[in-house]
Amino acid sequence: MKMHILITPAIIFFSSQHSYTEIDSIFINPFAIPAAAEAFIKGKSRDTFLHEIQTFYNETQNDTLLSNNVKARNNALMAEASRILGNESTVVYYKKALQLDLINPGLELLFARYLSLYRGPGRPLAIEADRHIWASYKKLLFLDPSRFTDTLVKRIIHDQLLDLLLRCHESDGVLLGPCNPFYKSKPTFRLFLSTRGTYGRNSNDFERIDDLRSFTAEAITIVSRKPTNSYLLSEIVRNKIQYLVETQARLRLPIPIALDLLYNYRFIGNGQITNFYEPYTYNNDTIKESGGRIGTTARLYQSIDTHSEITYKYLQRTGLIEFHPDTMETVNHIEGKCDIGWNVHCDRMLLNSVGVFQKIHSLSIWYKRERIIGAMNLDYQHYGESIMTERAHRGSIAGIGFALDKEWYNDTAVTKYDFYVKAALKGLGPCDITLQPSLLTYNKDFDIIQDNLFMRNALFLLLRIKDEENRGGLTIKYLPDSSVSEKSRCVIKSKYRSLPHIRYLHLVFPVSHEFSIRGVMNYANIKIGGELYFRFFEPIQGTSFLVNMGYSFQDFYHLDKILHNFRFSFTVG
Repeated sequence: MKMHILITPAIIFFSSQHSYTEIDSIFINPFAIPAAAEAFIKGKSRDTFLHEIQTFYNETQNDTLLSNNVKARNNALMAEASRILGNESTVVYYKKALQLDLINPGLELLFARYLSLYRGPGRPLAIEADRHIWASYKKLLFLDPSRFTDTLVKRIIHDQLLDLLLRCHESDGVLLGPCNPFYKSKPTFRLFLSTRGTYGRNSNDFERIDDLRSFTAEAITIVSRKPTNSYLLSEIVRNKIQYLVETQARLRLPIPIALDLLYNYRFIGNGQITNFYEPYTYNNDTIKESGGRIGTTARLYQSIDTHSEITYKYLQRTGLIEFHPDTMETVNHIEGKCDIGWNVHCDRMLLNSVGVFQKIHSLSIWYKRERIIGAMNLDYQHYGESIMTERAHRGSIAGIGFALDKEWYNDTAVTKYDFYVKAALKGLGPCDITLQPSLLTYNKDFDIIQDNLFMRNALFLLLRIKDEENRGGLTIKYLPDSSVSEKSRCVIKSKYRSLPHIRYLHLVFPVSHEFSIRGVMNYANIKIGGELYFRFFEPIQGTSFLVNMGYSFQDFYHLDKILHNFRFSFTVG
């Protein structure tokens, strides 16, 4: 008698042909398919597993005695196996499964889960995943209760659909509308709002690492204007009291397009030395930004995803013009960004690129001023064979990148280059370790003394106290169901019936050493710190909150000067 391999919830067993009728009468539990694929692949090489599963698939797909929903289950099994092994055929098999079984909401859920968690260039394929989330919800509403009696599994499908919807739009912000995102039977226009407030006392501006380069440039400019001494050089090292408020309103269209309205306000105390004949006098910087952005995220091919966006911002700022600290200047800021991600068997590559052009104008200052910024980063993320279940979130990373920042003052240009490599070991239990050495340059035309080269070595240790990959309240356990005596199958149990309150709790310990290779040596420093990242949800609307706080100890050992830095940030959406 011909034998076939059948994958039931968490169990792999052999069955003769006459048992297909019995299995067809049971609603196929989709949540068991990923576990079955993982169990089947365990201990086998990639080539061996692909050969065995392809042979099984070809036999069962051509078997006329198999019903469509069993064939759909086999296609879903192939899709999950392809996902684990990084095969580009995952999307093809999922689409075949959905064509064969038109009523099972769980198959739509699995495909949406794949698009949300395992695909996308550093972000989920939100709109494409949305279509399958809503299709699954629609099937769930019209599910035949006489064929599907397991209310617990039905509840878990609903909970996971809601969880995936929130994860897809976590970066969009707070949904402005009814508390239940499924208040309609199809996706429609949705409006999101997000905001972040950051306050800190730091030696460098927020989201910048070039305080060594900035202090050196200021010191050289002062030395060229007036006599100086080591005390004056030490006084340049200072903390800057600063705060930043960022607000974004996003309109999501039913097609893969997002429209954003942006407004940011930044204040930096002791930000600039604009009179280099009076270097002890610091002035404050204020920057107001308003603008818009259009972006799209899409799947270009079976294994290639892309995200691109264009941003325009109008800036008004004071405190940055030399000898004219109270003069306001305006900036027309145009920015283009493109991210590409693609799967290479079990591994993944991610290419990020950005280009910026700024046209800077001031009514009281006659000189021409423009600025261009370009940057590119390439990461290769390797996943070991033992890392299968959440491969989108784990894996060792090797990366390389560079950035160019060039600003013109009439015919004089200030040029900065950044070059860096990085290596990250992830999946070391609850820890990640990242090492990133960087070379930073600074050059000013017609001023050879401004030709400087710096080195920055950074080490980051991340400790996951609460891991987002454990899925919180939606952790699935596979247990045998004794009510089906002829064969064992699985049901799903959730630790909690509501959404998890805590998404993750991370501790990060950054350590860096900066020093000059060529140029002024005074500002070499060592920085040691600790940061807490805490993200949580309120369970009704699903609003996401992120709290980030940190402290660092910075020692400028050539100047015998120590700075204490801190930062606090609170994000809604």
